[in-house]
Amino acid sequence: MTEAEIRRTVRTLVLDAAPIKNGPPPEPSTTLGGDLGYDSLGKEELVALLEQEFPGLSVPDEAFEAETVAEVESLVLDGLR
Repeated sequence: MTEAEIRRTVRTLVLDAAPIKNGPPPEPSTTLGGDLGYDSLGKEELVALLEQEFPGLSVPDEAFEAETVAEVESLVLDGLR
């Protein structure tokens, strides 16, 4: 899977799991809490989805501090290296 495909997959999962889905597709600068309505439980569910989608991915605890889609993308890319 290329980096572009991973980023696209992450954005799809972020939107699919988002409590607020009315709006344009998420961009890297889209905030998880403010724009998409994620709370701490929602972030935990997102991490579970990411780990299911990307076998072997180990998401660090700092994932729960991610504020933007770009930060989630970076965490996944770093976790797959």
